[in-house]
Amino acid sequence: MQNSKKIETNVSTGICVKVSSQELKQLKSDSSKTHKSVPSLLRETYFNTPPSKVLMKEEDLNKIRTDINRIGNNLNQIAREINSGIRSGWNSSFDSLNEQVKLLNHYYVLNYGIR
Repeated sequence: MQNSKKIETNVSTGICVKVSSQELKQLKSDSSKTHKSVPSLLRETYFNTPPSKVLMKEEDLNKIRTDINRIGNNLNQIAREINSGIRSGWNSSFDSLNEQVKLLNHYYVLNYGIR
């Protein structure tokens, strides 16, 4: 049996990246500002940045959105009922607070003309 060792070489392999004319203009501008070649800028940007990671699956995200929308709808229904006066009298502290707000509003209108 022949004992073969793999020899790693540091041979570069070229790739082609298509960019728009505006992107090329920006790359050249950044290259002259930083005194680095365009390939160096691209390599540093890619290899020094952690890859983006998907935090959750699309179906989980859709379920959370649906749940949040349902909670929002429930809150809107509760607010509508409270604001329409249907639920007035069900809690004396809310009625007291409402009277105090009306009194403050009346005070501001009389003294400052603020509505």
